[in-house]
Amino acid sequence: MDPGGSQVVFLLLPLLFGLMTALINAGHTAIVTLSDAKIKKRAEEGDKKAKKIAKLTGDAVKFLYGTEVSRGIYTILASGFFALWLRGFLTSLPQIFDPLAVAAIGVGLAAVWIVLYISLSLLIPRRLGAQYCETLSDALVGTLIFLCGLLKPLSWLAHKTALIILSVFRVDLN
Repeated sequence: MDPGGSQVVFLLLPLLFGLMTALINAGHTAIVTLSDAKIKKRAEEGDKKAKKIAKLTGDAVKFLYGTEVSRGIYTILASGFFALWLRGFLTSLPQIFDPLAVAAIGVGLAAVWIVLYISLSLLIPRRLGAQYCETLSDALVGTLIFLCGLLKPLSWLAHKTALIILSVFRVDLN
């Protein structure tokens, strides 16, 4: 792939992973905000989406680990590919720029990335998830199951690793 094409990919991948993180944040917040009694009632009435939500949240620890690990991994991937794009962008600048100016440009772009990423993939999706919990939980339950399912082996490994570390420090797990 030509360098220009890889730069486009390195810019599109963080956006894709940011979107995946935003969907997980919105879906997780929406589902957690819903009343358990309301979910149970809807599920008993035959609502298929409510049944999916009830099944997903049936094991709270599993649900929490799945969403938290998935969010973390997608965030790390987004940041890594943004760093690759940033490196390519900065090395493509003409040599006439002072190295300090190039460093300042890099720090500035990284700061903009951080603010936008936190706003667009964390704060706004969580606010929307809380505000429109019923609509978004129904709309995103399948997406949440899919996105978290992609990383299920890593989520399982992270969970087991955490349990081992906690037991080494003699933290009561019950």
